[in-house]
Amino acid sequence: MYKLNYKLFNLLKKNYYKTNQNDGPPKWWARKISRLEKDIQNKDFSNFRGIDTGMNTSFSDSENTDIRTILGEKKKIIFNIFNQSLIAKIFNQQINITNKYLSRFLGASQNYYLHNDKVLKLTKNYDLSNTAGFGCISKVKINNSEVSFRALEMINKINEIRGLTNLEKSKTYCEIGGGFGLNAQLILNNFKNIKKFLYIDTYPTIFYGTEYLRNYFNNNVIDYSETIEMKEIKFSDDDKLQIFCIPSWEMKKLNVEIDHFHNAFSFVEMNENIVENYLHYLKKFKTKSQSLVLYPHNESSMVPIKLEDIKKIYKKFNYSNFKQYKLQKLLNFDLRPETKDNDLIIID
Repeated sequence: MYKLNYKLFNLLKKNYYKTNQNDGPPKWWARKISRLEKDIQNKDFSNFRGIDTGMNTSFSDSENTDIRTILGEKKKIIFNIFNQSLIAKIFNQQINITNKYLSRFLGASQNYYLHNDKVLKLTKNYDLSNTAGFGCISKVKINNSEVSFRALEMINKINEIRGLTNLEKSKTYCEIGGGFGLNAQLILNNFKNIKKFLYIDTYPTIFYGTEYLRNYFNNNVIDYSETIEMKEIKFSDDDKLQIFCIPSWEMKKLNVEIDHFHNAFSFVEMNENIVENYLHYLKKFKTKSQSLVLYPHNESSMVPIKLEDIKKIYKKFNYSNFKQYKLQKLLNFDLRPETKDNDLIIID
């Protein structure tokens, strides 16, 4: 089992509940926190990208076929009352059928990726090693190396953004809402010019991301247990790789300048006050360029604000140079909402 830093987890948990929630998550996310806390404390972190591993399906690439793994305590009690004898047998039979369909889907996806010319070109031009760890089942073997589906789709986005920005000349990079840290891993493995990385997320996602990145970048990761002792958080004036992993409430201590900022999906899941709060910081950081990835036409039940609202918020901060593109997915037969072609916004 992966040895977790429970001291860091407990510190984040303790201080999260003391924070001003202007820096906090949207309400729909806040409801999931207690269940994520239980998952961190009770489940095998080394398998968090596997099957039926719990609530992290919101931000990781784990797959779910058993609803019991994401039920709250009250719903579990009700479920267990009815899940007896014949009903239990029927339910387990349904899970077996669903697992067979999942297996077929994964096989079809693997075959599609293996015969996709763009995938083969991306895997030739980019380093995608070590992207299928922590129990990942959504993966394909290419050139004797396992690559996660999520990494392929992310490097496709990165490749598009690379052609529209100055990523290859950037030295500092900031990501808000970095999930479990895969995008940060891909950026740092493929853009050696970026030596200073600022990864910001809400609790407890920031814990997943910190532990994931520490597994690959070791002492280059500077976590909340260190930054909480700092009066000011800033990058060192050298070429040493630094990856600051901080919860959103630590942003007020930052004294940095950012060459490129990236956000995928989470801005449209926040209310306007939270987005404005983040933009105050991006202005303070003298951010040179930005990339935002949004749901297609904001078609999601989790989206409280629309693309037009985001543009209005940005214009309040004198951002007006919006360039809008369509990000084409590599896998074009997945029917889940988040796998449709996504909107990409570049802001200079």
